[in-house]
Amino acid sequence: MGGALRSVSRAPLFFRLKNIIIKILDSARIINPSISQNSVLLLPCSRNWFFDLSGAATSRELPGNIFPGAVVISGEAFQVCWSIGSGLPQLNRRVSLISFTVNKRRVQVDVDADTPLLWVIREDIGLTGTKYGCGMAQCGACTVHIDGQAVRSCVAPVSRAADKEVTTIEGLSPDLSHPLQRAWLEIDVPQCGYCQSGQIMSAAVLLKENPNPSDEDIDQALSGNICRCGTYPRIRQAIHRAAEMARK
Repeated sequence: MGGALRSVSRAPLFFRLKNIIIKILDSARIINPSISQNSVLLLPCSRNWFFDLSGAATSRELPGNIFPGAVVISGEAFQVCWSIGSGLPQLNRRVSLISFTVNKRRVQVDVDADTPLLWVIREDIGLTGTKYGCGMAQCGACTVHIDGQAVRSCVAPVSRAADKEVTTIEGLSPDLSHPLQRAWLEIDVPQCGYCQSGQIMSAAVLLKENPNPSDEDIDQALSGNICRCGTYPRIRQAIHRAAEMARK
């Protein structure tokens, strides 16, 4: 955790909480037998207040990877689950704090490691340009970049993005200045538009690797991106146009 703790106040309530904290500690030892009694902190309500085993309330600005309701034991975070019957907390799983960069912004999410990256991007981070199409990596509507490579985010677990750079359609350029976005607008590629963010993200990887692709190159690179409206001729034309813009 680091940093000095400042004791703020002491009251009978805090001493009663000590027994609850010890019960949490007993649960934690099942997960990690090496945990000692002197290494547990309870964070019950905010990022600025928590309790320690002495029964004292302490105040400090907490680091970003620790959040209200967590228990920090020997530097590890655990999720607290309250039992309605007994009124006592139990540890039911270790918190999975996964950090990565999205469109050059560092983010940290508390989700199961096998959660599809698509839902983390849409629901937790709030970027909805990446679409759900099939859930089986067959249509390409969910395509994003992880460290510059096209990835179907509907089947990629969020753990795959840990400590990596994720780019979504929103991050391709902040002002629609990317050659592909300009070409898409110029040629009026979309019909319904649902698949187009995935088409553009796949095309961006193609142009990065092959600045002057042939029709065959385009068809092969975007073979995993389905357009139910059949805009393939305009997609191909727009990619050629974007390649021309990028050369100028």
